Amino acid sequence: MVPGIEYQPEEKCHWTRCARKRWRYIQDHPDDPYCLKWDPVLERPGRSDARPAHARWLKRYLPMVEEGTWAWLDVGDCDLLRCPPDKNVVVSAFANRRLHLVLANYERTPVESETADAYWSPTDPTAAPKKRWEWPGRSLHILQRVEPAVS
Repeated sequence: MVPGIEYQPEEKCHWTRCARKRWRYIQDHPDDPYCLKWDPVLERPGRSDARPAHARWLKRYLPMVEEGTWAWLDVGDCDLLRCPPDKNVVVSAFANRRLHLVLANYERTPVESETADAYWSPTDPTAAPKKRWEWPGRSLHILQRVEPAVS
């Protein structure tokens, strides 16, 4: 909660309510490990899949955030794509020993995009690298650029 910023009232905004709840927890438990200060989201009743889903996504993100990684969030129009992404598609790039793109389609309908280089999906390593992609509605995808052969 940043001083000087006017937030929505808690009763009207889920995220403000969560942020204020976390802030109160931090104030009341300053010696707790940092991860416990945001963990209530994972501990929500009725979300038995939250921890396994969190672990699965963390495992997928780890190669993208190794030491020395440069990250560009919400890159929009860039040379990595043949044309700017749809207005509700967010593209982020992570560069270390490899280049990764993360594309989030916030639309409820599928969208298509074309990358400038060939990429493959680490979740489907047997699939052939490609440049044209279709993203289902409400989805997030991680791609890894195919490295050129060194001769």
